[in-house]
Amino acid sequence: MQALHQAIQQKSSFMAGLFLADYYQHDIDIGRCIMQIEAFMDGAFNKIDYTAVKDVQLQQLLDYFYIDLAFSGDDNQAFAQSYNFIDKVLDYRTGTAMSLAVLLCQLGNAAGMKFKEVAFPGHYLVRVEIAKGRYYFIDPVDGKKLSWQQLVALYETMTDEENVEMIPDSALQPVTCEDTVVRMLHNIKGAFIDTKEYHAALECTELLLTLCPDDPYERRDRGFLFHQMGIEHLAMADYHYFIKHCPKDPVSDLLKQQMNSMGQSQVVWH
Repeated sequence: MQALHQAIQQKSSFMAGLFLADYYQHDIDIGRCIMQIEAFMDGAFNKIDYTAVKDVQLQQLLDYFYIDLAFSGDDNQAFAQSYNFIDKVLDYRTGTAMSLAVLLCQLGNAAGMKFKEVAFPGHYLVRVEIAKGRYYFIDPVDGKKLSWQQLVALYETMTDEENVEMIPDSALQPVTCEDTVVRMLHNIKGAFIDTKEYHAALECTELLLTLCPDDPYERRDRGFLFHQMGIEHLAMADYHYFIKHCPKDPVSDLLKQQMNSMGQSQVVWH
């Protein structure tokens, strides 16, 4: 996965997404995908009036992406493979908030604007800097600009909080390319688990552990996959690691019961 790591170093979420799609599907034409996005870039250049103010330019780009190209999103399909692999999103022009955010940022930055991906709780947004310290937040599912009230309402919905007065600043800050790749991998892993393709999901987890070494939650997920594949001794090791590092997590008690049912009733918990 050298190409993936190079894309991360170059801060290209789009290319990283293509390399992930190629790694798990093995038969995509990366050159064709690059030519396709370049054609979209040319279309954006022709659509935007660069003599207009930045607000107008932004709306012209959004109209091009969501009306002319007819991209759309559906977060109810978060674990559908075709909504998470960038080549499929390019072909079918539909995806999740995250995959659409990656494409929209690729197009917006190529058009000379300042687009950034934002990992909003339970969702992905695109932040566009119109002037120094002045931003728009775009919902990549439909291309709508969100007012502050709409951002607060979305935050309350995604976090199950009520009467929120301020959204934490961290929820509105851009993420790194590596953060986006990790989120992509989580979605792809979820898609494979949904279709019971556990070997492919395990490959996602192994790659995640190279990006987030010894993350206890990734170790827990890997244990689940080992368990589904009938490799109980490896599942036990990962479950034990999670329990040791996250003893107060409610899942730890459930895993202890699970391990006991796996014939390890003599395990001594500390």
